Amino acid sequence: MDLCIYGLGYIGLPTAVVCAEAGLHVHGVEISETKRACLAEGSSPIEEPGLQEALTACLQTGRLKVSAQPTQAAVHLVAVPTPFQAGGRGDPQPDLSYVLAAGDAIATVARPHDLVILESTSPPGATEKLAKHLQGLGCDQLLYAYCPERVLPGHILRELVENDRVVGGLSPEATERAVEFYRHFVSGEVLATTARTAEYVKLAENTFRDINIAYANELAMICERDPVDVAEVITLANRHPRVQILNPGIGVGGHCISVDPWFLVSSAPQQAEVIRQARRRNDGTPVHLAKRLAALMKARGFSQAALLGVAYKPDVDDDRESPAWHFATALTKLEINVAVADPLFVDHPHLVSTQAALAQAEVIIVGAGHSVFKALEPEHVAGWTQARLVFDPTASLDHQRWSEAGFHILKVGNQTGWDV
Repeated sequence: MDLCIYGLGYIGLPTAVVCAEAGLHVHGVEISETKRACLAEGSSPIEEPGLQEALTACLQTGRLKVSAQPTQAAVHLVAVPTPFQAGGRGDPQPDLSYVLAAGDAIATVARPHDLVILESTSPPGATEKLAKHLQGLGCDQLLYAYCPERVLPGHILRELVENDRVVGGLSPEATERAVEFYRHFVSGEVLATTARTAEYVKLAENTFRDINIAYANELAMICERDPVDVAEVITLANRHPRVQILNPGIGVGGHCISVDPWFLVSSAPQQAEVIRQARRRNDGTPVHLAKRLAALMKARGFSQAALLGVAYKPDVDDDRESPAWHFATALTKLEINVAVADPLFVDHPHLVSTQAALAQAEVIIVGAGHSVFKALEPEHVAGWTQARLVFDPTASLDHQRWSEAGFHILKVGNQTGWDV
């Protein structure tokens, strides 16, 4: 089977590799010259365990080829970004321009009865919009389906194969063809439904998580007002057999959880009140924490901070919608100088080394719980910096060890050490 994949990013490239490993002939379409140049040299433009080795093998066998132009194929899979349009006073709105641009490319090579699968996380009705767009370009006999990706960075190659997939077509024939396609490489269950239901499934999953994180972050803000520790409150509350409160943090990032709820809001703005408020609570968390820390720093005459980690989650080189960046921006607006370090990013123009960030710092902030930061010896860090105040909203450090080394730990959701 021939497959043409549009977009070789965090999902498209691993999917291309997994499909090629399963014996499909894969043609990857990537408009970024930088990514194409990287792939032409045999290098993966993204960091993901096992991806480089698998990519090398697929390129060498010729089962995976990369170009800026599409080619004819039985299946066209769209895995391009679907950002939202921010700005203005209303809710952010979905931006399907990349999806429709992929449709333009498909139209140049499509043949009757080709299958077009949209994997990009999208608002309800996006598959139908793509179909109407292609029909407007003269493609009247194509089949359309939607199948959301459901993978965890750091485990993408395994989860693309092992996770269950939800597949829905705009017609029974499209659903059947799409299910058949995914069974070529998925060992988990392939669950058939409609395209609209499949679109809702991904949004419902990530919105559920966003709302639960918002509750944890809001609970932490409430606990700041009383002599309690939100971590202890949550630990004891979770002893209830039907309660599982998540841990609060610095905010929510990444392209999924911080974006997908807005797609539901855009589809039903009058009904999505809880979803909207949860999203705004999580968006506001980095600013709230920055204001709290800046007030403490100014009260102590401090103006220099080191932020360790800007990825949106531990141990990935992905800072899309990173709450750590929003936190750093908010601190800067409050006249705090922030030096930022994240060793997982190579040649990032706004980053310095960990030791350079710590050199002038008066306060240390853990923005992402990378393993490399967890492995830091606090006794060594004490020799690199004058800072003895550590704000750890990620709760990733061994607080006892750092306290024994002379550092005072600030946490979210309590009053200890926050007196100004």
